[in-house]
Amino acid sequence: MRRLIATLVSALAIFSFAAAVSAAPSPDATVDPSLIPDGTYTVTVTKVVDPQHVLVIMPGNMKTELEAARPSISFAKVKEGDSLKVSTGKGKILVFMDMTQK
Repeated sequence: MRRLIATLVSALAIFSFAAAVSAAPSPDATVDPSLIPDGTYTVTVTKVVDPQHVLVIMPGNMKTELEAARPSISFAKVKEGDSLKVSTGKGKILVFMDMTQK
């Protein structure tokens, strides 16, 4: 009986460890932009995907890809490493300002 309990406890410990490791986000994981609360944030650009999409690091080191809310918003002049102040709504950028000294 002791052997059965010891086996069950060790199996449970291994299962718990495996579940915890698989639940940890990978360093390259991005957050779904629709989960980010609407508001104004200062972000750092890691990649300009195209003139309508930009990959950024949000406060708290969250990585996400943000999309322009309107076609008139363009990230064509934004560069990797730029600091932007963005206002988001429903996971999209409504307006932004490049805060990088140029």
